[in-house]
Amino acid sequence: MEKYQFVFFSGAIGFTAPHIGEVRKEITRRVEREKAESVRHDIELQMIENKDGVPKIQDSCYLYNDSFEMIHGSISETKNYLKESWRYRINKNHPPKKNIS
Repeated sequence: MEKYQFVFFSGAIGFTAPHIGEVRKEITRRVEREKAESVRHDIELQMIENKDGVPKIQDSCYLYNDSFEMIHGSISETKNYLKESWRYRINKNHPPKKNIS
């Protein structure tokens, strides 16, 4: 999993950063300026693969539900969820080859 990194993304404001604090700060700035309270919890965690220097989103999920509670309890649990769901899809689409003797 070394070739993967995680970034935080807010689609409502089109802002991505490696630390959630940066995204929260930008959201707060925009909420105060544009009075758009609805974007406050619009944060998605993305699992990115850098392949030949080109970042590609492998998996993503929102951090908060409609009640503004963290869906998986914590950022680390959300990262674990993304890793496991990504592994599941990879294994499902590319099952190990059977050794026929």
